[in-house]
Amino acid sequence: MKNDPDSLRLVLPDSAYLPSYVEALREGYRFGLYPPPDSEGIDEIARDPTAHFLSLNLQSGRWPYPEGLEVERDKFPFSYLWVVEGTSFIGAATFHFFLNDFLEQQAGNLGYAVKPSMQRRGYATKICAIQLDMMRQLGFASVLIMADETNEGSRKVIGANGGVLINKVPSVFIKGSQQCRYKINLKS
Repeated sequence: MKNDPDSLRLVLPDSAYLPSYVEALREGYRFGLYPPPDSEGIDEIARDPTAHFLSLNLQSGRWPYPEGLEVERDKFPFSYLWVVEGTSFIGAATFHFFLNDFLEQQAGNLGYAVKPSMQRRGYATKICAIQLDMMRQLGFASVLIMADETNEGSRKVIGANGGVLINKVPSVFIKGSQQCRYKINLKS
């Protein structure tokens, strides 16, 4: 069934989904705080996606964030997967399986994004639920998940998946903003 959040799958970034991924980039898709690439960057990804695909799960080098913050990628191991429905790119999901002090305060275990044309249709809620099932299967008793206080949609997604607000901390990503830290218990 088309446009059904229950038919989602998590996959490694792959050329099989490149046309719909490029389409998502052209409509303004971005993951987290990173701005979407400009049209020239999108054209380059479409022409030769190999380097882009490798960069999505690159575990070395530096990660530049807004506000001038840079962190070493190897200090924050993660997995980045695409969310697809059939052959269509819907969004992405990230996993941090080990939390250090920075991740504990600013990022948590999970992240997700949905392309603009599929937002407000239940996809983010379902992606988060899939992530929680994976973490449960891996033996996690609970996870931490964050949302900026201004991101009402993400806060609703977290609440719909059982998130309980722990506290708010100043965001290192968005000057003057707060990160809402939620815990989700995975044990019945």
